[in-house]
Amino acid sequence: MLKESIVVIYARVSTLKQSTKSQIIQGRELARRLGFAEDQIVEILDDGVSSRKWSIHERAGLSMLLEKIRNNEVTHIIVADRDRFARNMVEYLTIIAKITKHKVKLLFSVKGVTPFTNDFGLEAYLALFAESEGNKINERSNGARKYYPNKLYGYERKGNGSSTHYVPSNE
Repeated sequence: MLKESIVVIYARVSTLKQSTKSQIIQGRELARRLGFAEDQIVEILDDGVSSRKWSIHERAGLSMLLEKIRNNEVTHIIVADRDRFARNMVEYLTIIAKITKHKVKLLFSVKGVTPFTNDFGLEAYLALFAESEGNKINERSNGARKYYPNKLYGYERKGNGSSTHYVPSNE
């Protein structure tokens, strides 16, 4: 790799109960395979940031990444999958437009993910899957909360297995 090449590993998780650790590990492995030295790798994280609830400009990590792209401070970006950038097709296309405009190479670290192309039609099609998947996850989560409310909503779980039931919490 050229000495001035900088790779940014961008990782995002929607809740603070999740971890970016596996995304970072996979990203670092890919960066090393590509020949990047440790001092050429930068990590940018968005922890507990739902891309369905927060716009591009409300996400501190993504905003920092886009600023680095605008300032030509990054040559490569490694992200686990398209849905880590956005679960909204329009926002995803906005992000990749900035990436391609500045000739930054985008790589996905998860095996089996269709590699990034400069074909916006194909990228839009693939981004629709991320958006659809996000909608389905949201529907399932809302359904589960409706039938199995947690302590956050004033209920706590009692028992287990077939004897599980929920009662109002005392807190």
